[in-house]
Amino acid sequence: EMLRSLVGSEMCIRDSLIKIASSHLVLPLVYSKLKKNDLLNLFPNDFVGFLNEICILNRLRNEHLLIELNQLNQLLKQNDIDYVFLKGAALLADSYFEAISDRMVGDIDVLVSKKDFKRVIKILKDDGYSSKNNHQFFNKIHFPRLIHKERVFCVEIHEELIRHDQIKLFSPEKVLKNKKRLKNNVPIPNGLNLFLHAIYNCLLYTSPSPRDS
Repeated sequence: EMLRSLVGSEMCIRDSLIKIASSHLVLPLVYSKLKKNDLLNLFPNDFVGFLNEICILNRLRNEHLLIELNQLNQLLKQNDIDYVFLKGAALLADSYFEAISDRMVGDIDVLVSKKDFKRVIKILKDDGYSSKNNHQFFNKIHFPRLIHKERVFCVEIHEELIRHDQIKLFSPEKVLKNKKRLKNNVPIPNGLNLFLHAIYNCLLYTSPSPRDS
């Protein structure tokens, strides 16, 4: 009721909500929660229609992501790679959200063991993926984005999880060792490591962050 009162009475609060949700790529999730709590009537019809369209498109996009994730899973499994899917792809694969449209995902992130890292790049390139930049001089966490002309999602192959000297305990080796396998044999980090990774990414790579202090 407090949210209803605030949003309904102050246009600036509505505008701020839209701006913040958009900047954090959570507009579909906001729409889902507003709808669930019967708050959509507080917003203009054209804006509600806009959010609904975003949700529809994002649902279709995420359904396609799961198809491509499973294709990638089969390819890596066939080649006996030690790996887990990360971030949004892992969350969607494990059905963490009430609706598949709630999470916006830009690419498919995969952590692989250091011994398999170079081999995985070759395997993906042999499968039709390519990269404009084949060097990691400026990013030691993952190889430059791999793109496939017949697929929607780019793939980022990680050999590290975070780039921060003060965090020693969150090692990729431990994440791979303690992986969780889903019913369809898709490997993802266990619940603790999945959320630790999300927290570290938010703290270290979203400005302002500890790196800037």
